[in-house]
Amino acid sequence: MITISKYKYLVLFLSLLLLSVAGCRAHTTQEHPEHSSESAWKVESSSDMSAPEQEIVLPSKPNVAEEEKDDPMEQADKPSSSTVNPHMQTLLDMVQDIVDQREDMFVICDKETIEYAYQDYDGNGTYEMFVWVVADQGSSMYLYFISDSGTALLGAYEGGWEDYLGRIIEIGSQKFIRYGEYYGGSGGKDHLFGVKSGQPYEPNISKRGLNMHSNAYGELLVGHSTFDGSISVDGLATGHTYKLYYFYLDDGNFKEYGGIPITLDQVFALDDTLKMPEDYRNEDYTSAFYRGNGTININFTITRGNNTYLTYRYEGGHLIFAEEGSGIYRAAFHDDIAIYPNSLP
Repeated sequence: MITISKYKYLVLFLSLLLLSVAGCRAHTTQEHPEHSSESAWKVESSSDMSAPEQEIVLPSKPNVAEEEKDDPMEQADKPSSSTVNPHMQTLLDMVQDIVDQREDMFVICDKETIEYAYQDYDGNGTYEMFVWVVADQGSSMYLYFISDSGTALLGAYEGGWEDYLGRIIEIGSQKFIRYGEYYGGSGGKDHLFGVKSGQPYEPNISKRGLNMHSNAYGELLVGHSTFDGSISVDGLATGHTYKLYYFYLDDGNFKEYGGIPITLDQVFALDDTLKMPEDYRNEDYTSAFYRGNGTININFTITRGNNTYLTYRYEGGHLIFAEEGSGIYRAAFHDDIAIYPNSLP
């Protein structure tokens, strides 16, 4: 049986709770002015989707977000949009329908984030849209594909999203959307989606590497995370490293430029003007691989067992320096989709 004293405490608790909720909703409403100063293609809506007065305001002039240029492993192309046209507005109206139907995402004092990338992904002249709905304080992400044919939910994901917005990767006439799923620390993987014959699909390289992006040669670079930066006293490889491997598009899926083993003498035979950096001696050489795109990775083990590599690109009869880093390159990242050259040029 509840006493009068307990009733007093209960009434006090309920009063404080109502004041807290009212404050949360007032704060959320103030965060959504009619004209946001943020990038216009990042659209935020109140998480209280049942409240008709808090409708999502769709952008009229999407802007291109700035690219991150600090880390070459992160230099994938950001999604871009042009000024809204009638077709784009039709797809955006479909986005609104999605938001209106997601009342299950409601979280007090939280807000959903709606982001999209409007592009002609398969180069056939028809534009499509990938849409991310991020909810539950960033812990949940729903990925949709929207086109003239309708709307498709591609996945509902839980976990960390360091780069849930994704980036557009252009390979030839094809465009792919990439977003990173990260678990904290060094764990994670990139998801990749494209469009074929008007339908979304996930190519074979999706979820098989990190920091995917294209380079000036029209190749897809895929980062490999491993521990091979040095050799410990007991002979174990330690030290976290990231190395990029090279892929090319073939009928909608990707194949890797696998490497054939070559000697250091063969490397110098390709370019007799080549001079290694002073820190690299011939006796420190351990292995090298030549790939069908002209890339050569040369592995060394130098002072105190540290593993390092030099990367060159063979162009016009000369080896052009490309990169120096930690770790050991191997013949292929994914041998099951690797294609190897028959010989040196």
